[in-house]
Amino acid sequence: MLILPLSGLAWTIRHLQPIPLYGWAASLPWRERLLLIILVAEVGGYWGHRLSHEVSWLWRFHAVHHSAAHIDWLVNSRGHPLDIAFGRFSALLPVYVVGLAQPSGASADLLPMLYTVIATTWSFFVHANVNWRLGWLELLIATPAFHHWHHTNKDMRRINKNYATFLPLMDRIFGSYYLPIKRWPLSYGLLDEKDSKRETATAA
Repeated sequence: MLILPLSGLAWTIRHLQPIPLYGWAASLPWRERLLLIILVAEVGGYWGHRLSHEVSWLWRFHAVHHSAAHIDWLVNSRGHPLDIAFGRFSALLPVYVVGLAQPSGASADLLPMLYTVIATTWSFFVHANVNWRLGWLELLIATPAFHHWHHTNKDMRRINKNYATFLPLMDRIFGSYYLPIKRWPLSYGLLDEKDSKRETATAA
């Protein structure tokens, strides 16, 4: 689903953006470019994920993923195709815009695909049905505890938190971070209409 829009985007950007920027990105060693791709994609992915919660018509697709009442690693593959495509596109868009993806170079650029594999694998991990706590590492990287709180359906003050794929710092910066030290979510899934009204009234 992303081949055509990303190909068109890549062609357009390649012909519009300053050549020095594109050349600088192409000259980076692959490890450094991959690290920058992860960092830049995290910004786009965060906002794409957040918009999927805050924009009603996007939420209709994303709600398929949040409908799971039990969280395990297979929940990562539970989603509407349009929602999955939008999330990937949101993450990759800034990567192409700043020239870190080189689709029109002399050879195939595999780094965007490698990033996608890494992000997908990590997403399976953070959905896993394990109650591990990783201490100070939780300040640096997203963990199952971090993402399980994203799926909770109890208390409106804790819903719509923890959007980041890899870096909780994104949520800290934009005010959507929530990760208690010892607590674990009690339930998951979508709020029904009565629960939603009750939780909203309580939060108010």
